[in-house]
Amino acid sequence: MKFVKKTDFIVISAILLIGLGLLWYYSSVTSDNVSAEIYFDGRLVKTVALNLSEEQSFSITEVPEVVFTVYPDKTVAFTLSDCPDKVCVNTGKIGNPGQIAACVPNRVYVRIVGADQSSPDLVIKNNHGK
Repeated sequence: MKFVKKTDFIVISAILLIGLGLLWYYSSVTSDNVSAEIYFDGRLVKTVALNLSEEQSFSITEVPEVVFTVYPDKTVAFTLSDCPDKVCVNTGKIGNPGQIAACVPNRVYVRIVGADQSSPDLVIKNNHGK
């Protein structure tokens, strides 16, 4: 008795090809206007363009112990932090719109935004108070 039929193999192959095609498309379509928004205590304190030609490190005045690095491959990362667990440093580079990295003990997070992310993701209307 056969475990996989010919039609099962065709369907599985088609799904894999579509998935790989979507993955390739998503990874190849990147915006040139990608930037990193750095928040402290929920407040936007700095916006950094990710189109630099050289590696650049910086910190924010609110938490100078936390150091960020922007890389030429349009990514940013936490590179130094005084927090005890170093989860933020171990997160690595982020560079795709929508990605977030956070240093919870220092109340700092970085959010990657693209040019097409100017509108909100969700709008909630309150229709109860008519």
